[in-house]
Amino acid sequence: MTIPSQAIGDLADAPPSILSAVTVSPAADALAWRTLGVDIYIPGLLEHVFGTRFLMAAVGSAAQTSTPSSMKELTFLTREGCVNTPDMVINLDDALKGLGWPNDYQYVDIGKLGKTDVRGRHSRYDRLRSSKII
Repeated sequence: MTIPSQAIGDLADAPPSILSAVTVSPAADALAWRTLGVDIYIPGLLEHVFGTRFLMAAVGSAAQTSTPSSMKELTFLTREGCVNTPDMVINLDDALKGLGWPNDYQYVDIGKLGKTDVRGRHSRYDRLRSSKII
């Protein structure tokens, strides 16, 4: 899942070299940029970006009243060689399973997209601007 750094006030102006120096907490529930002195609690970030309803659904609340029959409209975009992809796929699959949702989403390597495919035009920081592309 990609969240634009511009959506996070403390990271908005940080250069890519600083953004790439991120540390994951031992509990895997927080991210830290030590050079910036920034710590971000992931559930809080998700609530900030996606809203309370998303967070409540993610933790199994009754906020979501119906289970989708398919996740085929959801597209997981990655790039060949991305070291984070295996963990992100596991986390996405676990989240969907925890919600009781199907995991039949699209898995797309943006390096293999045609030049006219709009999904390849997104930078890694603005994928959330296009609905249902993460």
